[in-house]
Amino acid sequence: MFIFLVITSLLKKNIKTIQSIAKHQLSHLALREADGVNHQLSTISYAATYLQAFAAKVMSNSGNSVVMDEPSRFAFSPSGAYYTIKDTGASAVYFSGVFSHR
Repeated sequence: MFIFLVITSLLKKNIKTIQSIAKHQLSHLALREADGVNHQLSTISYAATYLQAFAAKVMSNSGNSVVMDEPSRFAFSPSGAYYTIKDTGASAVYFSGVFSHR
């Protein structure tokens, strides 16, 4: 009977230890994934800010002359959408028309 109680006690301690380790690993994994999502959202924010500045240039020139910072990176599609021609592995945003949001 004594051996049974000792084994049961050890099993309970092992289970608690394993649960503690699992919670720690899960917490670490969740933080790592959140950092990855944060990085992706930062990339989208940067792309949107870049697009905003470019759209302001286009609108201020009435669309007649587009000054491109890096002309080798961008092109206009046959439908008139302005896009990057190189996949940098990051997020992308684009605009295909100019309109008032008011």
